[in-house]
Amino acid sequence: MAPPAASPELSLSYNTALAYGKRSRAAAIGLLFYDHLISLDREIPLVWMKDKKRPAFWLYIFNRFFAWLYYIWDCIPFFPPGLDTSKVCRIPYV
Repeated sequence: MAPPAASPELSLSYNTALAYGKRSRAAAIGLLFYDHLISLDREIPLVWMKDKKRPAFWLYIFNRFFAWLYYIWDCIPFFPPGLDTSKVCRIPYV
């Protein structure tokens, strides 16, 4: 898969890095989905058939689905494509 076309404001290496970042997020979502799918047969009797009032249940739910929420949030584009964020926010590199 080729990286997206370079915008005039951004260098080619910056656009390539953005394309790799998008692909790595997609891969992470795919792996997370696969993990949920292969462990579902053990999860149902051990978690969903037990008492929902236990703190361990809610800790499990948070731990299990927080990653989904984070990856979905991370995939939402907040800036238009081609925007040079180095002109928007200056964060010094350490």
